[in-house]
Amino acid sequence: MTRRESWQVFLQWVGATTVSVTLARGGIGFLVSLLEKAVLYSVSGSPQGRILLVLFQSFQQGFLGAVILGAALGWGQWLVLRRRLSLSPRFILATALGLGFSGFLVNYQFFGFVGGLCLGLAQWFVLRRRLPWAGWWPGVNAIAWGLASAGLSWSFISVNPYEGLWRWIPDATLVLIALTTLGSALLTGGVLVLLLRQRSSGAGGTMNGT
Repeated sequence: MTRRESWQVFLQWVGATTVSVTLARGGIGFLVSLLEKAVLYSVSGSPQGRILLVLFQSFQQGFLGAVILGAALGWGQWLVLRRRLSLSPRFILATALGLGFSGFLVNYQFFGFVGGLCLGLAQWFVLRRRLPWAGWWPGVNAIAWGLASAGLSWSFISVNPYEGLWRWIPDATLVLIALTTLGSALLTGGVLVLLLRQRSSGAGGTMNGT
């Protein structure tokens, strides 16, 4: 890969990751608010009310929300990788399942190191025969998303949406999500470029998972 191609991949990866996660989180948040209202207005203890409550909890911090977020993230990243690695849409499925599995373990909104590791392992199963040293991918994702979740938690505590420039932003939470996701994408994007450069140079390695 030339330097120009490396920069193209890096910027596309960062953009696709940040935009897909931000849009997915915004869409899930809108759906959660609708379900919350439906639960509040439903008849307490009725079968319909219990079903709505389960759906609300699953979208808010559980499996369904994680799967949707993973599918959006996988789709965005697949668009960047498909021509360079001849990836099939299985990459999208793997990403959705990996992040969905983490939804059983942690709140997907702050899935952190655990979610990043699950995500990285799922993607590694698809990438391992296409990228030299792909064995580093799960660890890199664990670190990147762990730091992003820590940054997001700190932001929610430190930022007052009613002061300064934040009060002029319609959805400060979504902006914080975009900024912390951007930080994660910068790290994973940089490592991805290194792995692609290793592949294009024909270098081998013992961390490719084969």
